[in-house]
Amino acid sequence: MTLSFNPQEFYLTQGQISDPGSYTSELKQLSDDLPVLIKTIQGLMVHLHWAERYGLFLDKARKVEAKIRIVQDWRRSGFPAAAVRFHRSPA
Repeated sequence: MTLSFNPQEFYLTQGQISDPGSYTSELKQLSDDLPVLIKTIQGLMVHLHWAERYGLFLDKARKVEAKIRIVQDWRRSGFPAAAVRFHRSPA
């Protein structure tokens, strides 16, 4: 038996991990303009292992957030509102 797989159809729907669920309306508020979207994301997120290079100190709670994989759990944790809780490392 041959199964037909269409990647375009597959990637048009959210999976269990990426499904925003009740937070879908928040995603609709994001810009359709790619440069604006990139700037928005770059203003909210920094990779765990790059934080110190930006002069940021991540406490234990912030480091644990890096392990959240399901979008709805990630959003319930307070992101993106919590994203501004970075602390500058001591000089």
